[in-house]
Amino acid sequence: MGRVHRGPRLHHQQRHVGALSLKLDGTKAADNTVKRKVMVLSNCLRYAVEKGHYPRNPLLGIDWSPPQTDDEVDFRYVPGPSLARSLLNGVR
Repeated sequence: MGRVHRGPRLHHQQRHVGALSLKLDGTKAADNTVKRKVMVLSNCLRYAVEKGHYPRNPLLGIDWSPPQTDDEVDFRYVPGPSLARSLLNGVR
């Protein structure tokens, strides 16, 4: 594989990072999913720099910050005591 002579353009990079924040159906992805996807992309680009395919990591030129996460429990997805008891009894 040869060296990339011209890195990706800034507007392409911004679009790519923006696309990471969406699911395949176009709706917003969960905050943790976005962080994980950006981390994977960054690691891939760092590896490409290490192997000499890019002169530097193109993500470093983007002003982007990960979405803020709240550590609150979403009780819509937490079973109540009776449902939890029922689920545990079902697997015993």
